Amino acid sequence: MLSKVEEQTAGCIENGVREHWLCTECSVLFSDKGAGMETTAEELFKKEEILCLAKCPLCMYLNIISI
Repeated sequence: MLSKVEEQTAGCIENGVREHWLCTECSVLFSDKGAGMETTAEELFKKEEILCLAKCPLCMYLNIISI
């Protein structure tokens, strides 16, 4: 049985994840609802989309962004 995993938008300190489907019986990940395109966690990970929407105190504290 497939379980849909909703897309998670990347935020200031959180990574994003693309929408995908998980087989609840064998834990295989699929990028399509029909389970025809197997994928990996690395392919679903949206690390390039991490963004800071503002100069938040946490980013400034951790020196993640330059001011």
